[in-house]
Amino acid sequence: VIFPFQWASFLMTLVRKGVITTTGYHMGYLWSLMQVVFCAMLVHEDPLIPAWVTWISLYAVRRLGLNKYGLWIGMMIRSFAQVVFPELYEANKGLAVLATPTFWGAWALVQWCMNGQILEPRSRRYLESRPKNLEVIHKEKVSGNLVWIRFQLPTGFMTGLSPGQHIRVHCPNPSKGYKTWNGQLNLEDTPATLSRSYTPVSASDTQHLDIIVKEYPPDERLGFIDGGRASAFLASRVEVGAQVPISGPHGHRVYHGNGLFLIGAEIKRARHVAALVGGSGVTPALAMLRELRSEARGLPRGAPRLVADVSVLHVVRSMGERLPDTWYQPVIEAGSPVACHYQALATSELLSKS
Repeated sequence: VIFPFQWASFLMTLVRKGVITTTGYHMGYLWSLMQVVFCAMLVHEDPLIPAWVTWISLYAVRRLGLNKYGLWIGMMIRSFAQVVFPELYEANKGLAVLATPTFWGAWALVQWCMNGQILEPRSRRYLESRPKNLEVIHKEKVSGNLVWIRFQLPTGFMTGLSPGQHIRVHCPNPSKGYKTWNGQLNLEDTPATLSRSYTPVSASDTQHLDIIVKEYPPDERLGFIDGGRASAFLASRVEVGAQVPISGPHGHRVYHGNGLFLIGAEIKRARHVAALVGGSGVTPALAMLRELRSEARGLPRGAPRLVADVSVLHVVRSMGERLPDTWYQPVIEAGSPVACHYQALATSELLSKS
């Protein structure tokens, strides 16, 4: 009986070191549990059909999204009734079989009343600390120097990234072997691949991963004689259908749900959110907006809003670099209770007036 727990600790160590994936962990842990069941079958000389039905039911109900507390309390409710109400239990043994599924149904109803949905959705995160290939399914230039790239996640998986966290995109190093790059000493002349961090602008419960890349083409006036490294690869060379290695999540959560934000070392509740961002730094603000609106969709009708609105001031070099309004008010989020007030400020216009 102790073996699965010891084995699970060993497997988790392998996951953290990047030796195996989370899928490998679950498969290995399931194998260890099966050894206990098979040993019990040999000892009792019984196929233990009821036990198999119970475990399969537990897996199926949890996979559908029933809260884990409701799942295990439902399993104990029958034993509880047998101990506390022995006479009543003996008189209704046939009905006692229905105690667990009945409790599960009642718990699901409570979840619906609390969260606005019958079953609690589970985000199966696909990304890990070691890079995994994701396919590019959409690529579009959304402003003068910003490119939107969408990656497809495998069926049944979601991004699972919270606002404040980021991913790392791994790409070939175009500056390998060059002593200088963009007129400066090249500190990345040795590695064959580079990694760059990007904050996804898609919600954590979506089945695709969206990033916005700022393109740095060769421009001697701006100090980019050779252009960007990773940005040039993603903005110019990567096409729809390409496989790109991505790892994550990295960084710390800023938003903890239910209107709670990490500010310094404290968790504080906020009703109004404001963001002052520049250039491609708008992506964390968009990630926050997506997450808040996704959370608001899960609230029951008439429930008080956790965060009322988000205000974004986006500072850019020229108005041609600002994002279109649809990034703040997409059609899919029309009617969201979380309002967004946004304004772009071009530094070139301010300088021309001064």
